[in-house]
Amino acid sequence: MQAKVKEKVLDYANKISGAKRGAKNEVKPEYAEYQVLEPIMTDEMAEVGLVLKLKEGQTLEKISKECSKSVELTKELLTDMVHSGAAIINKVDGVDQYWHEPWVPGHMELIVNNREIVAKYPQVAKAFDDYGRRKVQWQLAYGQ
Repeated sequence: MQAKVKEKVLDYANKISGAKRGAKNEVKPEYAEYQVLEPIMTDEMAEVGLVLKLKEGQTLEKISKECSKSVELTKELLTDMVHSGAAIINKVDGVDQYWHEPWVPGHMELIVNNREIVAKYPQVAKAFDDYGRRKVQWQLAYGQ
């Protein structure tokens, strides 16, 4: 029996991929991009992730306001995302800034480098391998 799809997590996987649901290039639940996030993210974390920008840092306060969550809850969710590799944090001018990266190099390496996550959720290591295989097949097929 297949687990229920976490729709917000699927939305976040599509955002990281630069794809839109329903588009030809959309990330689907069976794709590695969703499979790597599914066990480590809640829909509430994904709601915060949907506010993050690609390689463009934002403050906790700005993210909190945009996702309509308290600063305390947003910080808790971002901390969990950063710990798992689903978001990035860095200090910019002494202030914590959060953003998301592409899959590779980026989130997939961060997630699979976390031995605790891989031990608990073997599907993340498989997803990383599947992602690489699919990308190579795509490159061979389309010469990119």
